[in-house]
Amino acid sequence: MDPREAALLSSLLHLPTGITVTSVHPSVTELVIGIACHTPSMPCPECHQLSARIHGHYQRTVADLPCAGRNVILEFTVRKFVCTTPTCPQRVG
Repeated sequence: MDPREAALLSSLLHLPTGITVTSVHPSVTELVIGIACHTPSMPCPECHQLSARIHGHYQRTVADLPCAGRNVILEFTVRKFVCTTPTCPQRVG
């Protein structure tokens, strides 16, 4: 997907900064939209210190209301970060 198209779709969907549309796969029965976060770091949910060390990622799927007679499916690529603060009990968040 062209970066301009991704930016346009992200703005149409009112996605927050750092979250973008990565793919769009239309078919006769459904519209699958891939979405991913590209923020370089995230705060730990426990100690709130920023971490840029990515542990891994996984897919989350959300089915939304139909649009133009097709099921809309949002496929999120979600990343897990490792907290690098030695005193924090949270390891992966």
